[in-house]
Formats: sequence, C-alpha cells, structure tokens
Amino acid sequence: MKKSGWAVVGRTDLLVLSAAALALALRLYRLTFQSLWWDEGISLYLAGLDLNGLVLQKEYALDLHPPLYHALLAVWTWFAGPSVFSARAFSALVGVLNVPLLYVLTRRLAGPVAAIVAACLLAVSPVHVFYSQELRMYALMPLLAIGSLWAFVGFWQAESTAQRRRATIWYVLFTAAGLWTYYYVALLVVAQDLFFLAGWFVRRRGFRPWAAGQVVTFLLFAPWLAATALALGRADYLSVAGPTYGLAEVPHFLRVFALAFATGFTEIAPWTYLGAAVLYLFGLIGLLAGRWRSPGAPWLVILWLLMPPVLAYAIATQRAFLFPRFVLYSAMALYGLAGVGVALLWRRSRPLAGVCVVLLLSSGAFGLYYHYVTPRTAYASSDYLPLLGRVAGMQQLGDALLSNQAWGAGYARAYLPAPQPGFGWLAPEWSRDAPAARSAAARVLNEHRRVWLLDWCETGACPPSLFEQQLGAVTSTLYVEQLGEFRLSLLATAGQPAVQPPLSGRGDKFGDAIVLSGWRAPLGLPTVPGQQVALEVAWQAVGEVPTDYTVFTQLIGPDGKVHGQKDGQPIAGSCPTSGWSRGEIVLDRYSLALDPQAPPGTYRLIVGWYDLASGKRLPVSGGDYVELASFDLKRN
Repeated sequence: MKKSGWAVVGRTDLLVLSAAALALALRLYRLTFQSLWWDEGISLYLAGLDLNGLVLQKEYALDLHPPLYHALLAVWTWFAGPSVFSARAFSALVGVLNVPLLYVLTRRLAGPVAAIVAACLLAVSPVHVFYSQELRMYALMPLLAIGSLWAFVGFWQAESTAQRRRATIWYVLFTAAGLWTYYYVALLVVAQDLFFLAGWFVRRRGFRPWAAGQVVTFLLFAPWLAATALALGRADYLSVAGPTYGLAEVPHFLRVFALAFATGFTEIAPWTYLGAAVLYLFGLIGLLAGRWRSPGAPWLVILWLLMPPVLAYAIATQRAFLFPRFVLYSAMALYGLAGVGVALLWRRSRPLAGVCVVLLLSSGAFGLYYHYVTPRTAYASSDYLPLLGRVAGMQQLGDALLSNQAWGAGYARAYLPAPQPGFGWLAPEWSRDAPAARSAAARVLNEHRRVWLLDWCETGACPPSLFEQQLGAVTSTLYVEQLGEFRLSLLATAGQPAVQPPLSGRGDKFGDAIVLSGWRAPLGLPTVPGQQVALEVAWQAVGEVPTDYTVFTQLIGPDGKVHGQKDGQPIAGSCPTSGWSRGEIVLDRYSLALDPQAPPGTYRLIVGWYDLASGKRLPVSGGDYVELASFDLKRN
C-alpha cells in the first residue's frame, strides 16, 4: 500500500527538526569553553557602540566588515546581556537556522533524501560548529548566502512571471543582507551570475528580471560601498604584512580548505584524511551520477563549491590574508553533493546507505571532540580572563576601565560582572598627541575617581602611553600586575581607598620602602630534582624608592649551594622600583627550575633585593633575604 504524501512530509519534517535539535545541542555544548579571542573582543566592543559608531563613524582600523552583524549583535546583547554565553548564543542560534535552510535548498535541487543527509552533515560539521560558537559573522554570513542561493534556484526554476518576481524579491533581500554582513558573499554572486549567463544562452529567458534584481541589490549595497571606498582612500587599511600567496602555496591552500570543510580544525592524523576522503568520495559520486531535479544543478553546485575559494585565493595573491571562514558557505555545497551521493546509494541498498551515513557523521564527531577538549592554542596569548578576574574582585561602582586595544574593552564587557565600570578603548590620538592625552585624562578623571588600564604589549614590556603619563601626573598608582603580554594597572585620585593586596600573610620590610605583602606557589613546591617552581609575590611601596632594585629568588640546598635562581627587575623589567608610587601594589611572578642534579635533603626558598650596580642587598629583619618556605627533596 502506498503511503500518503502527508505521511512522507511528516516524517521528513521530523527528521529535519531532529537535525536542527542536534545542531542546537552541539552549538550550545561547552559554548564558553574557548576563551574569547581578539576578533570576538572587537565584536563586543563594536556591539556596544551606537548606530553612528557602526556606520557613519566606522573605525575601519579596527574592523573593515559591513555593520549588519554587529548591529544585530548590539540588539541581541541589549536584551540578553554581553556575557560570553549569551553573546555567543546569538551565533549558535543563527548557526542552527543554517540547517533547515540548507535542507530546503538541497531538496529543491535533489530531493528529500539528499536534503536530509546534507542537513545532518551540516548539523555535525566541526567547522560550522566552530564558527557557530564564535562571536563573529561566520554563522550569519552562510545563512544569508544559502538564502541567496535558495532564491536564485527558485528564480531559475520559475515557470511564471509571478513566481519569478517573488524569487527576485527574496534574492535581493538575502543577497543585499549578505553583502551588508560580509564582502566575500560577492564571490558567490559572481558564481551565480556565471551560471545564469551560461544558461541564458541556452534558454533565452529571464534576463531582464535577473538584471533588475542585480541592479537593485547593488543599489542597496552601494551606500556602504561608497562610504568604505572613501574611508579606504584616506588611509591604507587594507595592507597586511607578510608575503602574498602564489603558485607555491596552492597545495597548502587545497589541503587546509579541504580538511577544514570536511573535518574542521583537528590535529592531522590518518583518520582525518580518511574521514575527508569518504566525504569527498560521496560528493564526487553525487556530482557525476546523482539525480537532480533542476537542469544544470550539478554545475551550479560545483560553482558554489569551487568558485568562491578560487576567487578568494586570487584576492590573496594581492593581499596575504586567507582563511576557510571567508567562504564558509562553500562547505555546504560539499554536504549537499555528499547527500546526493548517499541518495543514489539509498535507492540501491538502504542498509548500506545507512552505514555510510553513520560513517560520515562519525567523521564529524571526531572533529567535534577535538574542538570541545582542545583550547585554541593559537589564541592563548590573548586571554585576558586572569587579569579581568582581578578587576572583578576589586572593582568599585563608578570605576572606569580603559584598554589600549579595542578587544580589551570588549573582553571587559563579557567577563566583568555587575556593577561594571565604564568601558573604553584608548583612542590612538591619546597616545600620540600630548594635548589630546591631557584633555582625555581630564575628562576621564572628571567622570571617574579610579581608572583601570589594561594594556597589551607585543614585546612584554609596556612603556606608559602619553595618556597614562598625563593620568599619572595627577593620580597615584594603587596596583599593577603583568601576566605575559598583558599589564593591569589601577590609578586613583587622592583620597580613594587603597586596594588590598591579592596575597597576604607577610609584612617583611626591605630597606625603607619595599614590603613583602604575601606570596604563594600555585603549583606547589618541588619534590624531585628538575621540577619548576612558580611563585606569585605581592610587593607594596610604603615610601619613595629612588633606585631600580633587582629582585632575586633562590633555592638553597642542604649543602648551602644555590640549586635554582631567578633574578630580574619587577614584571619582566617593565615596572622598575624607581617608578613605584607610595601605596602601590605590584604582583610579580617568577619561575625557577630546580637543578636536575640537586642532592636530596631539605631546601630553602628565599627572596630578596639588591642594587645591580653595587651588588649590595637591601637589609630585612637583621639579614638580607627572607625565607619563604622549606621543603624536603627526594631522590629521583
């Protein structure tokens, strides 16, 4: 007995909903595991601006992209808040919408079986989950690109003027919105135009409405294009350091893009190539032998898959900047082709087709596992979270927080709980022009009594900017800490309460002005030779320190010899003692290795200060060092 059409529709609808539910679960799972990175911080910073700041007064030096995504993110965070989870949830939900839309498009091209498989592959796609968990436009951009393709196919298949008109309206809306989200959507438009023109020479119909749709799309995007052209004409925002791409880089480009579309950004292993090979094999089968519902559909899909990456590579030969996310929508053509290949097998052997679907989905699962458990090592140095944790514990209502990078201000919006300080980015002229720095410092202090400064320094040393110098002339430094490339300072006007040191338990005074407030060894003390000792030490200035002293830490063995030592000026030399203010707290970190040949016995961990020029140590409690701890060392 033949099943009714309603029964088939109900079953496929249920499968699509199940794929979307799976996509939602995978995109919300461990949504906050990866730390925010630079571009995400910029997104949150831009989302905190008004419409004028996003459009008319766009800061192209920070972000060259069109403003639609950031405007939508601004609205979303206004309702949901700017925390990491809530802000990323916007991308996650938009990413889920990609799944049913790809299903609708693939069904129009190749039928329901291929469409279901394509939707499932997209739901578990590691690269798509990756960008659906990122505070950028890389989930919204493919959604609008697929919408543009869906409308394009509707136009191509239209049998009446009314159908063609409706498809044109949808096409203009999706495509214009895509261009207002990301410039590289234009590469897909080129692929569509090439397909249409090639088909028009055969069919000879639809040229006028198609041309009208293209013109209207361009006119809708033209205001932003004109504003961007004017801005780029005033400054060289497009220059990117580094060599451009050429023929020698083609194999690397093909490998990176092919693996990213298939298995995401996992470690390269045999299963990686195997999973990618299976996916591309089914895609090739679908391309060469699949059944299609629309004439010329295989050519459209192959243009969709290949032309945007090829054009992106051509652009990269002039501007060395190319990543798979630029043309993420092309990956969905691969999933559609694989779906067509599975559908062909489905007609011959459903059990075998089911096994192949499981194999394809399992390949995605391996890539997802890597994403969920492996931090973004490439972005590890941009993690502001430890320093912002200090701010969260010590901030007061009405504090200001300024960063020398826009992403730092964005991080603060996401990571700091209420009551949140005022956020801002140190405008470039504040660091280059003395009058501007003086005016800005006066304005900030007129509105806030305490100012946090969050600085990023590529070399690890953070010289004070003109703004910080002007601010420091009328404020006192209460606190300073550096973690890797990042430095956090707190400056306050007179009469503000001092900040409690982050570590406590000591009170040893070196000379007349330096007090050891406290210390700790976060990783514990060594038990066998060769282990590293990590220290966090809090110093406080209780008077003027005219000399730049050097701090030393040593591990003294049972033989009285030094078996581990670390000397240097505070905070990797960026915070010399002669610049300390009375009451200022400096949190310093040291790491010293215990000699691998150290004999067993009892060891002492000591710390002290000396004048590098004379070698003379500062006195403290009748001696010239403080013993922080002792510990017993065992034999290896």
